[in-house]
Amino acid sequence: QVVRACAEPRAYAQETWISEGIIAGYRGLHAVGLAHSVEVWEQDKLVGGLYGVQIGRAFFGESMFSRQTDVSKMAFCFLMKLCAASYFEWVDCQLPNDHLLSLGATTLPRQEFLQQLKQRIVLLPPDWNAVHQQVFDSQYILTTDAFLDLIH
Repeated sequence: QVVRACAEPRAYAQETWISEGIIAGYRGLHAVGLAHSVEVWEQDKLVGGLYGVQIGRAFFGESMFSRQTDVSKMAFCFLMKLCAASYFEWVDCQLPNDHLLSLGATTLPRQEFLQQLKQRIVLLPPDWNAVHQQVFDSQYILTTDAFLDLIH
């Protein structure tokens, strides 16, 4: 559902790079335990989230979406909480943009990026079954200091 939601047209861009083939590819990666999503639900409605690929202790963010203000930030904040809890040592956000930079993303010179990538992809991956146990109500996340710092 998250990949499909990320493929929906946006106010600033009517086209998307996320085709049916891409969706099928990520479904396959998920089936073998490599693609994962962070989802934000309001009762039974998916209101935001992000998805990406995990190799070793590196997470490669692919796309995010939000159907309500700041909800993609909530998903990213939760991903950073997983990172801080040692599920990942590193999150590759790919291309820098104002949104990601406002959330604390930084850029690395290519050689440093490749060196860090090489170190992290050989480490044992996190247990996503344990990660899936961590479900928080959106109102709880909104009150955490880390999230409040992100949006202010």
